[in-house]
Amino acid sequence: MKNLFFFSLLLLTLWACNEGQDANLLEQETISEIEHPPGETHVHEDHVETYITDANGNRVIAPQRAFEVVSETLTSRATTNNPHGLAAAIHSPYSSNAETHPSWAPPGHGVYWGGNWAVDLWRDNGNQNADYGWGTCNQNIYIDAKSIIFPGGQQAQSLKARLVSHGYACASRRYADGGLAQKWDIIATYNGVEYRIGWVLYAHLSNVMYPTVDTEVSLSSPAYIGKAFSGNIYGGCWGSCHIHMEFGNYQKASCFDIMPPTVNIDRVGIVGGLANTTTNCPPITSNLAENSVNCIRSSMYNSNFNCDKAHDGNLNTKWTSNGSSQQSSMAIDLGSVKSINKIVVKHAGAGGEPSYLNTQHFKIEYSNSSVWGPWTLAEEVYNTSQANESVIYQNFNARYVHLYVVDPGIDNYARIPELQVFGN
Repeated sequence: MKNLFFFSLLLLTLWACNEGQDANLLEQETISEIEHPPGETHVHEDHVETYITDANGNRVIAPQRAFEVVSETLTSRATTNNPHGLAAAIHSPYSSNAETHPSWAPPGHGVYWGGNWAVDLWRDNGNQNADYGWGTCNQNIYIDAKSIIFPGGQQAQSLKARLVSHGYACASRRYADGGLAQKWDIIATYNGVEYRIGWVLYAHLSNVMYPTVDTEVSLSSPAYIGKAFSGNIYGGCWGSCHIHMEFGNYQKASCFDIMPPTVNIDRVGIVGGLANTTTNCPPITSNLAENSVNCIRSSMYNSNFNCDKAHDGNLNTKWTSNGSSQQSSMAIDLGSVKSINKIVVKHAGAGGEPSYLNTQHFKIEYSNSSVWGPWTLAEEVYNTSQANESVIYQNFNARYVHLYVVDPGIDNYARIPELQVFGN
């Protein structure tokens, strides 16, 4: 029995993702010749039909899940320049974390579509072994990307993905040998300008969805793009249910987060950024305030101007005090102790109001006791120049961050569109 187990494991090792993909497969070709199991999906040049049996035994076309289309354009306006070092973290393609094995992880895993690096990912099954994530077949697959600040770069205001091309996953150009592949541009918006910062390819998808080239989807939340392929043919391209991901940048080099670990993988890698070589990604700080679990304030103008509006990532909303006192304050709970290295306070002008309404004098304080303090001073700031934002570089560990407005400026109303706390 023991020998049988190791023999089976050896076969899986030999089979799993010896891709041999067709380097030319991602031409914008019609795929009406794709082979499908009888009674399942038929892909035509301009639409997909899935046949099911209804309650009366009749063979009918099944309703299709609508692809969440933002827009469809024939030509992307986005440039491949990335002067601001914009970057996006690409997370597990599954609804949970992923795992891999060193044999199919960067830097050694084969690159078949001209990317910087590639990896094969199975759905993590919860143990600590890289055992190919049994239970990956037919799992929902997502593009899960989040805007981050790469060291030395800026943070994009929004992200979306645009389908560049699609086709077969295997060089045999047979659907049954390994399913389909989709290549998506990652497009970042900064100050109203769109930048194509890199691309991600997903291979070994089933044919339950077939989006149109140039389809764009918002990445404000994970975007569903299909299911993991499941088949009965084990050979040169596909040997177990998994997703092959390949990463490329248009400038600089994409980096990876795979080794270590090989299990419980959340962030897979980064596209965009300012890395000069393909290697492990550097530590990345993020705006911890956007994921804070609670906030309190001394007062608010009304419920539309509560303190939660000052850490929602939206400059069009803000916390505003009720004006009954010159001094006012708000505090946020980060949920656990974080290593903090930068605080950014966005004043009224950053939200589109006149700069003469900007905060004049405030303090940044922190605590590990409670959202009510007691507080330790990190920095006191006099904004006499009426700048639209104040950036504070301090290194400290804290769970609670407190903004104490000493002098709001022209009147007694504190106006804070965003309190940003960066760290990890």
